[in-house]
This record gives sequence, C-alpha cells and structure tokens, in this order.
Amino acid sequence: MISSACVDRVRDALAAVATIKDPIVDLASARVMITVPRDWADAGRLFDALRRQGYATPTTTFDVMIEGMTCASCVARVEATVRLVPGVIAVSVNLATARARITALAAVDVVPLLAAAVVVAGYGLSARSPAPSAASAPSVKISQDTFALLLAHALTLPLMSSMALDRLGYGVLLPPVAQLLLATIVQVVAGAEFYRAAWRGMRAGVGNMDLLVSTGTTAAWGLSVYLLANAPGDQSLHLYFDVAAMVIAFVLLGRRLEARAKFAAGDAIHRLANLRPAIARIRMSGTETEVPIDYVAVGDEVVIRPGERIPADGIVVEGAGDVDESMLTGESPSVAKRPGQVVSGGTVNGAGALIIRVTAIDAESRLTRITDMISSAQASRAPIQRMADRIGAWFVPAALVAAGLTFAFWLLVAGDLEQAAIHSVAVLVVACPCALGLATPAAIAVATGAAARTGILIRDADTLERAAAVDLVLLKRTGILTEGIMQLVAIEPANDGQRTLRLAVGLQAFGNHPIARALRDAAHAAGEPFIEVRDFKTIPGRGVEGIVDGLRLLMGDRRLMMERGLDVQALDALASGLEAKGQIVTWLAEVGPVPRTLAVLGFADKLKPTGAQAIAKLRGLNVRAEMVTGASDAFAAITAATLELDAAHAEATPEMRISLVRSQRASGHVVAMAGDGVNDAAALAAADVGMAMATGADAATEAAAIMLLHGEPLLIPAAIEICRRTMAKIRQNLLGAAVYNVMGILLAASGLLNPMFAGAAMSLSSVIVIANALQLRRWRPAAGW
Repeated sequence: MISSACVDRVRDALAAVATIKDPIVDLASARVMITVPRDWADAGRLFDALRRQGYATPTTTFDVMIEGMTCASCVARVEATVRLVPGVIAVSVNLATARARITALAAVDVVPLLAAAVVVAGYGLSARSPAPSAASAPSVKISQDTFALLLAHALTLPLMSSMALDRLGYGVLLPPVAQLLLATIVQVVAGAEFYRAAWRGMRAGVGNMDLLVSTGTTAAWGLSVYLLANAPGDQSLHLYFDVAAMVIAFVLLGRRLEARAKFAAGDAIHRLANLRPAIARIRMSGTETEVPIDYVAVGDEVVIRPGERIPADGIVVEGAGDVDESMLTGESPSVAKRPGQVVSGGTVNGAGALIIRVTAIDAESRLTRITDMISSAQASRAPIQRMADRIGAWFVPAALVAAGLTFAFWLLVAGDLEQAAIHSVAVLVVACPCALGLATPAAIAVATGAAARTGILIRDADTLERAAAVDLVLLKRTGILTEGIMQLVAIEPANDGQRTLRLAVGLQAFGNHPIARALRDAAHAAGEPFIEVRDFKTIPGRGVEGIVDGLRLLMGDRRLMMERGLDVQALDALASGLEAKGQIVTWLAEVGPVPRTLAVLGFADKLKPTGAQAIAKLRGLNVRAEMVTGASDAFAAITAATLELDAAHAEATPEMRISLVRSQRASGHVVAMAGDGVNDAAALAAADVGMAMATGADAATEAAAIMLLHGEPLLIPAAIEICRRTMAKIRQNLLGAAVYNVMGILLAASGLLNPMFAGAAMSLSSVIVIANALQLRRWRPAAGW
C-alpha cells in the first residue's frame, strides 16, 4: 500500500468478504485488523480478495506429519479439518508420505490450532518439519507396533494350523475355549489400535479403514462367541475365531509391508538427507579444529581431505582436485575444481586436498534447495488424484451400506444368520480404499526421486502431469543447444580491430552475457587494458549502450541498429559472410557525437555434442522441437539445418518469446520452454512447463517448473519421458485399485471370498500398488540419452 487510495481499496476488498467485520487498515504499519467469528475459515477468501486488488499479505508454508491416516477418506477428512482452522489458506495432504503441506497467513500462529483440530478429527500431528529427514514418518512407522504384529502372528499360527489340518481331513481342531482365548487376545491386544482409531474417527463423524476392520473382525468374533454359547461342548462346532484373528494378522502385516514400501518410495529424500557429514574441519589461525556441522558459519575456511564429503557450499581458496557430484547432478564423471571455483555440500572430494570458504549453509545450501524441491513435489497432489480422493472419501460409507445389504440379502435368501454375517464381514474387510489413496502419491514419490538421481528436479505433481502432455518444446539456442562459452573469432573491418576490441570490451566491462565474457577473455589474451564505461545501460534481449572513451556506443543485433536509424549497408556483406561461417554476429556502432556503424564482431559458440540426439529423442516422443534465438534468420537457419529442428524463430526478443509461447498455446499445443538466462524467465513462466538449466541465471531457475541440474540437452526429452511413464503408472494404479476393490466387494457379497482371504486381499492391494510404483525406481534414461 502506498497511499490513502490503497487503504480504501483494501478496506473495500476485505469488507466484501461476508465473514469479515469492521476492517481497520493502517497505512503506516501496512497492517489491517479484522474482526471475525471464532470458527472463521475464510483466510483463503481474504487472500484472494487482496490479490484481486493487486495487494498481498505475507504467508508461510510448512509441513507437518499426520499420524493415523490409513486411506483416502482420512486424507479428505484431514484436509477438510485443516481448511477450517483460522488463518489457513491452503492444504495438501499426501497419504504416501503422511505429510501435510500447509499455507497460512504469516500473522497468525496456526500450529496450536492445527494440532487441536487434527486431534479432534481423530488423528495425530507432530512438529513442523520444513524438510523431511531420514527419520520421516514412514521410517518411524516401520519401527512401531512390532509387538502387536508378532503377537498377532504368534497366536494366529495355532489357529491357522489347526484349521488347515482339519480341512485336510486330519480332524485336528483346537478346543473351542482355546480358540476363544487366542482370538480374544489377538482381538483386544493386537487389534487395539484398530478400535482406538475407529473410535477417534467415529467421534469426528468420519469412517475409515480401521472402522471397517474393527467392525468386520468384531462381527466374526462375536458370531463365534454366540455360536459357542448356544452349543457348549460341541467340539465339531464350526467357529470363526480363526477368521477374526487372521484378518487382524494379515492387515498388520500388510501395514508393515506398506510402510516399508513407502519408505523405499521416498528413498531419494532419505539419501539426500544423509549426504551432509556430521563433522567439519575448520581452519582458524592456521590450526585445524573439528566441529559439529551445525557450528559452521558463512565465511569459515573448511579443510576437506581426500575422500571426504564436502560439508557446505563454498569457493575453493586453496588446493585442487576432482569432486564427485553425481549424488546431486546424476553425472558420473568427476569435476575438476581449482581455486575460485564453486563446490557443493554433500559432494565427495577426490584425491586432492581442498580448502574452501563457506558461502551458504542450511536452508541456503544447494543440497537443501534440491531436497526441498523434491520434498515439495512429493507433498503436492496431481489433479488426477483429486478425483480418486473424492471417490475414496465416499468409499467407507458405501462399504458399510454394501455390508448391510449383503447381510440382509443372505439372511432373507438363505435364512442363515451365520452365513449372512460371515459374508458381510468379508465385504467390510475387503472394501477399504487404501490402494486408491496410494495410487498417485506413491508413483509421484518414486518418480521424483528417480528423476532427481538423473539430474531432473520436478517442482510439483501438477508440473509432472502437464509435462507428460507436452507436444512442443521451444529451445533457446545459447546455453541449451550450445556450450554457452563464446569465443571472439573475427572483427570486421579487420584493419582497426585493436581499437574496436578496446571499445567493445570497455562497453561490456560490466556485462554478464556470454558475449561480454568472450570480449573480456579476448582482451586479457591480447593484453588490452579495460577502458572505464559510463552511463551503462542494458537493453533486455537486444544489447547494451554506454559512453566509452568519450564516445556513446551501442552494441547489439542488426535490428537494433536499424531501429536507431544507423546505416547498416556498409557492413552488411561482412556480417553475412561471418554468419555463413556459422558465427554469431554482433554490431558495434557510435550513436554520438557522429552516428555510424563501426564494426561487426563474429563469435563462435560450439553446439553441444548431444544436441542432435536430444532433438531425435524428442521426435521419438512425438514432440516438436523448435529453436528460439536472438541471432539473425540466416544464422538460425544454419543451426536448424544442422540439428534437424522442426522450426527456428530468429531475432526473438524477450517479448517476442513470450508472444510465441502464448500463440503456440492458443493454437492447442502444450508448450515446454527450455532456457537459462534472465531474458528467458518471463517465457519460462508463460509456458505450460518451464525447464531451466541449474547452471543458468537465478531468475530462470526460479521461474521454471523443472530444473535440470547439469547442462545436458538430453535431460529435456528424459524429463518428458519420466513424466509420461509416471502418468502411465498412476493410471494403471488407479484403474487397478478401483477394479480390485469393486471385484473384491462383488466376490465377498456373493459368498465367493472368505473373510480371511478378504483381509489378505485388502492388505495385498496396497502392497501391489506401491510395488507397481516402485518399478519407476529402476528408470534410467534409455541408451543414448
């Protein structure tokens, strides 16, 4: 807010939200006080109302661990509960990682309210966790309930053995009292958590998997007690204590397998979390001191011996060696490091000793940023999952209704209470929609981890789904298809080349473009001194201008010269000759006091050796590959022919790139834009999917939805390919889980599925879904990528 008019607009915007009363807006402190009902849940509407008027209020995003979720209905319940907490703007719950990502108003401390609301809803909430560690929820769950699992199987084994032997004709059945004793211990002790969770859900008015299991096993146990009480002493009596006990044992075993599979699905996070060493060796006043990693600060000098992990991001100040960065970038060859070069925490030093000056720690480090990006992707929900969640939320009530109808049908048709009860128990046990809830998040967790190992970071699940549909990729030439390391190879006219170089390098003394770096390198090699530049200005995507040696100079492309009214005819033939040799041409002109073109400079920028392969791979995926470049039509045509591109868009300014992206989207294409520079940021944001090289400008990586950790063009088709495979796995899982559940209910209702096997089938469905998703762990870019 900058004026009283802003105050009025903000007040009117907030007053339009029905639940907000008497907004008091203070311009000096940039704060607003509002009066709301005690159960206010319109933070999202407040946020949107301000945003529509062009204002924003600070928000915070954090993760919490949710305990006790077992199926898609739990996800729906937790999300509905959290959305009602005052101050919460958005929430996304992930069943596979047992995490909720929450966005809330920064001015409101929502955590105490969250904890209370989640507990009331029948679940548990642990402390905020901005980045998951190796001891995240799945690993904790693996270590819990071991006693219940072992007890259930130890006491169920005699029941199962006697039942099997009896069915084989040996007539070895445990006495009914022994069956009652064993089954009761399993029911009450090993199955206690089912009852507790079911009760919490019922108090909150929601059904869950635990309600189905506890209701089904209690019915089987109660039916057996009823039969035993009405026929005492009859050793041949057919009881169902073994069914109740085995269902609990199978479900507990299924949960253990599911927890292990979830842990495996998130192995990329756990692997990255363990990369940082616990100890660092700091050099102070010539003395080395070992300290815990948390004591390392920016500016410290850290000694890394051969074979040790680098503890923090930094710049090499002494020593030289090769560093293995494969754990971060997916590239196996070690990278040579010399003084002045950057190293990343978590990477492994090779044979040489290094001394680095720390530049970033904790949340600012590259390792943490990569971990956070993977974590964010795994915590997000793909659009395709929302439909599954809506179905899963209604599945438990539908299962209870189906069980009731099954009981009524068999009681009326067969007239047998025992048969009606046991078939309805089978329906209850087999009906849990656990697999439906895990189908999407499990595949996303595995895929984002597999992609990260290859050097592909996917920002969120929505990006993954969009990338799978991409049918057109716009590729920036410099830095994406080329090395981005330019060399000055020609100056025309050549008779005054030394003065031209001196003026050009002076003008580009502060530039960050590859052309500027190439000019400075050439000046260093020629021993030319740098002339001070004054009134330096950058013309985004076009060129630069400034005053050097008393002359106002302009450097840029041919179109820029013409726009400034400069005569280009005299040097046109020379420029065309350089372009015909495959060189990038930049014009240097004097715009004052005497406007005239001075020279054309030719730069060489090698095409990356795998660029043509990347284009061929995109074509194999039925994706068009088109190039965008600021170079001339003639030069763009040469590059397009060399790489066999589908099209080339030359002399493309940042505004033209945005327009191109929008027009291609309007024509029905799903567009990905690959770039690495500041000038690409807007086009990356405008595309359906922005892809940026992590080696490029920060503005580009911030705007991109997919980050490629090293400058390999083959990562672009690889990113599309892993996203397509992931979506195929998600569809397989969703369809398989839905068919599995429906078929299971139909078989159970028709009397063809024993409750014991129903319990095993229900547990197995989740394991099958996760196992199918885990196949993505084996994904690697195909040969030749």
